[in-house]
Order: sequence, then C-alpha cells, then structure tokens
Amino acid sequence: MTGIRIPLSHYWVLRNEGRSTPDEPVDYACYREPFVMDANLAPRFRDGRPAVNYAWHFDAQLVADYLRRIATRWGVKHVVDELASVEKRPDGYIKALHTRGGRVLEGGLFVDCSGFRALLINQALEEPFIDMSDHLLCDSAVATPLRHDDARFGIEPYTSAIAARHGWIWKTPMPGRFGTGYVYSSRFCSQDQAIREFSSQWGLNPEKTPFNRIRFRVGRNRRSWVKNCVSIGLSSCFLEPLESSGIYFITAAIYQLAKHFPDTTFNPVLVDRFNREIELMFDDSRDFIQAHFLTSSRDDTPFWRANGHDLKVSDALQDKLTTWKAGLTVNMPVASEEAYYGNFETEFRNFWTNSSYYCVLAGMGWRPDQPLATLKYRPSSVARAEDAFQRVKLQQQVMLRGLPSHYELLQQRHHPDGMGLARTGTSP
Repeated sequence: MTGIRIPLSHYWVLRNEGRSTPDEPVDYACYREPFVMDANLAPRFRDGRPAVNYAWHFDAQLVADYLRRIATRWGVKHVVDELASVEKRPDGYIKALHTRGGRVLEGGLFVDCSGFRALLINQALEEPFIDMSDHLLCDSAVATPLRHDDARFGIEPYTSAIAARHGWIWKTPMPGRFGTGYVYSSRFCSQDQAIREFSSQWGLNPEKTPFNRIRFRVGRNRRSWVKNCVSIGLSSCFLEPLESSGIYFITAAIYQLAKHFPDTTFNPVLVDRFNREIELMFDDSRDFIQAHFLTSSRDDTPFWRANGHDLKVSDALQDKLTTWKAGLTVNMPVASEEAYYGNFETEFRNFWTNSSYYCVLAGMGWRPDQPLATLKYRPSSVARAEDAFQRVKLQQQVMLRGLPSHYELLQQRHHPDGMGLARTGTSP
C-alpha cells in the first residue's frame, strides 16, 4: 500500500501505461508468493516462522470426529439415526424430528445440515431454493485421488485449477497423493465424455479407475433461516469449488448464527439480519467466481462461448467491472493484512478484495482503460511505489534462498526422524 490507500497494483497499471504487454505480470510484480510457488517451496522457514499467509488441507472426516469428541465431552448428546418425518407446531415451527429408529427429538432451534436434500428447510418448511445455473454453468463433477511420487517430483504448495473443454480440473496435493476432479456443465458434456477427458489429463484408464460421480445444485435458499430452522452448509447454498468456499460458508454461517442467536421469541430482526448476511456472502462469492469465466478469452467450445456471452450478470458485478475499467480500487480492504486475518468480522465484510480482482482480471489479460488519474499528480507516491516494488523483489529473493522445499517441510512434520512421509495428515 502506498500514498492514500492506493494499492500497489494501481501503480503497476501506471508503470505499464502504453505497453501492449506488461513488463511483468501483476502477481509477480506486486506479490512475494508466485516465485515461491513456482519453486515448490514451503510457506514457512525451517525455524517455523511463517513466510507467507497460507491455508491448510485436511481430512474432513477426521475433523468431524474431532469436533464430535469435543462436543460430547461438553455434554452434547450425539444420536446416530435417520430422519423419518418432521412434526410441526400449529404456527409452522418445527416441534420434533421423528427417526426411523423410533426416537422423537424435540428442540427449540433446529440446524439443517442434511446436505443437498435440505430435509428441513426445503422439504419440511418448503422454503424455495433459488437456482442460479444461469450465473454459473457447471453442475457436475467426477473425481478420484491419485498416487504421487513426492520424493521425485516434489509437492506443490498450492491447489491448481486447470481449464478444460467443458469446465475445469482441480489438483490438490497431499502427502503421497493428490486429489483431483473435473467440474463440468452437463449441458455441454455427458458424464462419459467428462470421464474420458479427465482420464486423458492424467493418463488414466477410464475403465479401471474408480470415480466419484457428483451432481450439485448451484444457488441458495431464498432465506437460510426460516422460523426455528437454520440451514448451514449444502442445505443452505452451494458454489462450485473454484475458490474452495464450502468450508468458509459453513464457518461464516456458524459465526453469524452465534452473532444473531435467538431466544424463544425468535425476534424477526435477528432472523432477517442473519438472512441478509448469508445472502450478501453468497451473492458476492458467486459474482467473484463468475468473473473467472466471464472474463476469459477462451472460445474454442460451446461451453466457453456461453460463458462469454450468455451468463446472467448481477448489477453488483457489472459495477465492479466498470469500477475496474475506470482504474478505481475494487473493494479496498479496511485494515492491514494482520488485522484483516485476525478479525473475522473485517474479513467477512471484505472477502473478495482489490487483490482478488486484480489477480483474476489482470491474469486474464484485462487491464483498466487508463491508470488512476490522481497518480499522475502524486510523484512522491509514485516514487514510494517504486521502493515498494523493490521491497517485493527483495522479499522474493530472501524466500527463494531461505525456504525449504514443501516436500522437505512435510517430511519433517509427518516423520521427524526423516525416514519417510506418512500417507495421511495435514498439509499447508
């Protein structure tokens, strides 16, 4: 950041004014991470100090078991059964759940975590689900884990999204393997076609590879909280995992539920505010993911041509793109990087920031029509920006010289004696 809250990316635009091709891509010029990722280096130094911000991959089932153990120690009663029917009060509120095992589970507040079936919110309470397949075309996926020779090839410290003919392929490295799948649109590609294309990407035999076949709905409930039922996770909303938003959506919904937690009166203001927050969270994320497709220059298949011409685009995203083209900042963070990640409320209000949009749009070859005009009247700020560009280069060199490989870090974490890698666990 330089001058009066003007991001370094805007000085990158000024730096490249009049050039048909930038002297350096925006991510390599403005951020310290790209060279680290190219070299498959770890996000932490050998002494444990973090070099960059990073997230974790983890086994969701192990985390669920861990949370269950904690909750039951706190006195939560854990029941394993299957829902048979929902009993409602005369006012439409849920009174009890009847299970196939003969249990009657009464409660004051019910949280629907039943996935795409949405057994309580959509089925029992008949809350409409707003389909948004006109904003995002992908609705299916095939997936499988694949073995990987870490010692020979190293471990990439990032998840890849690889464009394909009818969607995109993810690759998520883990110790000894990587998870991968093909997210595609069934309007343009059959499941058999998707499997053949996906198999070709990795050299698989489609007849002998076990695939997980997935269909999903894109959109959100009109309201995520209705009467005394709150839907969280897949029962509430879903976006294709291009930005891995699923776990964040769950975490954010739990945070908002705690923030707006009701008493037995179920104050409608609390319910309405919760629903407004979830709607904002989802629609903002939907628009950002759509920007990946909408701004692509690829037009070699009907799928990509439809993304370029047929998508329904929200007024909010249109405004962001217009803002971008004018050289203005798109959703400027209101806090420093440390404060941003240390305060969930701040992060929630500024989830897709100017950096997010610059990395996607500039990465697609888009540039504003002109630099921000005010920069031409601030020579001292431009000079400070040049210093900032040089600091980024220095940080890049320090990390390239000092960071261990990602493979080395994980080998140390999973097998401290250095004799080999465990096959399960966590990975940064």
